[in-house]
Amino acid sequence: MFESLDYDSEDRTFSPINILSKDSKFNSTLNSFMDHLRDGHYTSQKRLSRFPSLIETNKKYEVYFTGTQPMKTRYTIEGGELGVDWLHLIIDFSQSRLFNIYANDVLVKANDFDSTGKEMIPIQKTK
Repeated sequence: MFESLDYDSEDRTFSPINILSKDSKFNSTLNSFMDHLRDGHYTSQKRLSRFPSLIETNKKYEVYFTGTQPMKTRYTIEGGELGVDWLHLIIDFSQSRLFNIYANDVLVKANDFDSTGKEMIPIQKTK
């Protein structure tokens, strides 16, 4: 599951979001939940920017956003076995921004650029 932690997470949406598998033909399109407040017969038009998805662990996935990504996002794997299950996520950051990655509230060191292969070296999995 992943969710926006920005201040406008109930007012701004950036869905649909596409998750594609690198290993199979898995393709899932995610949208926000229904609004969660009512005022009589009217809806509030507030939706949490939270996107649960069922995916298979130990696979590679690509995540594509159709809107502007939040500045602060939390990704969680629920139900995985510690030290056994992992995900390799390739996230399309099509906008020029600086992103910091945290695992268990610890900053993950940035990966280096491989000039021979002209690509980023993947971040190694953590415990």
